Amino acid sequence: MDFTSDLVSGIELSKLDGGDSGTHSNSSIIGNEQSNFELLDANERQKLKLQDEKEALLRERNLLLEEIAKYKESDLVDENAGEADKETSKADEINANIRATLDSNGIALFKDILSIVKDPTSSNVRSSKYDTLPILTLQSRIQYMKKYTFPYMTLSINSGEESTESENEGSITCEFKFTRNKDTNFSIELQVNYKLSALTISDYHITNISPDLKRNIGPLLEESPPLNANLIIFSCYEFDRLYFKRLGVFDYLSSEFDYLTTSRRDPNHPELLVLRGDAIVNDHTFDVEVVVQFKIIFSSGNKVPRDPRPLSSIHVQVKKDGFQSSAENESLNYICRTVTKRSGVKSGLLEACRLVFHPL
Repeated sequence: MDFTSDLVSGIELSKLDGGDSGTHSNSSIIGNEQSNFELLDANERQKLKLQDEKEALLRERNLLLEEIAKYKESDLVDENAGEADKETSKADEINANIRATLDSNGIALFKDILSIVKDPTSSNVRSSKYDTLPILTLQSRIQYMKKYTFPYMTLSINSGEESTESENEGSITCEFKFTRNKDTNFSIELQVNYKLSALTISDYHITNISPDLKRNIGPLLEESPPLNANLIIFSCYEFDRLYFKRLGVFDYLSSEFDYLTTSRRDPNHPELLVLRGDAIVNDHTFDVEVVVQFKIIFSSGNKVPRDPRPLSSIHVQVKKDGFQSSAENESLNYICRTVTKRSGVKSGLLEACRLVFHPL
C-alpha cells in the first residue's frame, strides 16, 4: 500500500495545525497585554497626570528662582550704591556740623574738652586695664594726665578767633600756669593756630611769658625751627619742678646750719645760697663763707634739636677770711659729687658744708 500521500498530508496537516496554534497563542498574549494596559491606565491615570503636572510646576519653579536670583543681584548693586551715597552724604553732613561748631564756638569746644567731669566708673578703668594703649574715654584720659602727669599746671583759654571758610583755620590763646611754687608766678601764654579740616595744630606763637621763666628757657625759644609746643610746655613744667626742688634743698641746708651767723638768699639770684659763720681749724678761728650754687640749665652746643629737659649744675665755693683755695674747692666738690651720686643732693651738700664748718 502506498502511504506516502497520507504521510505527506499528515505532515502538512500537522504544519497547518501548528501554524494555527501559534497564531492563536500570539493573539492571546496581545490580548492579555492590552487588557493589562487598560487596567494600568485605569488605576494609575490620575497619578501619571499628577506627576506630569508636578514636573511642569518644578520647571516653572526653577525658572522663577533663577529670575528672583537675577533681581536680587541687581537690587543688591542698587542698594550698595544707595548706601554709599547715604554714607557720603552723612560724612558731608558730619563735616559740615564740625565746621559749623568750630567756627561758631571754638572756645567753648576747647573748654568742654578740657573740663574734668569725674566719671563714677572711671576709678575702675586703670585697675582693669592690662595694656599700654591710651584710655579711650577722653575725659578719663585728661583726668589721669592732670592727676599723674601734670598735677601742678592749670590751663585757661583767654580768647580765640573764628576762622573763615576760605582759610579753613582758627586760632586760640591758651595760658599755662605752673602752680607748684606758691612764691613764684611762672606762666606762659601761647597763641595756637589750628586747621579745621584735620583738627591739628599748624603753628604757635608765644604771646606772653613770665620774666624768670623766659630768662631760664630762653635757649629753647631760639631754636630754629621752633620746638614743638608740647616740648615747650614740658620744658617749663620740668623747670618749675627743679626750681621747687632747689628751694627745698636750700631750706634744708638753712635749717641744718641755723646756728651760723648768716644764711642768705638773694631774690635776684635764686640759684645761690650763702652760709657764713666761724670755723675752728687747728686752734685758729676763720671767718668762713660757703656759697652753694644750684643752677638749672638747658643743654648747650650745636646739637639740633636741643634737649628740652632741664639739667641741674651744683658747685660749692669756700672762702676763709676772704681768700679761697682752688685745690680745697676742687676737693670739696669732688666729695660733694661722690656723696650726691650715692645718697642724693641734700646729703652731698650737707656733707660738704659739714666738712667746712666742722673739719675732722
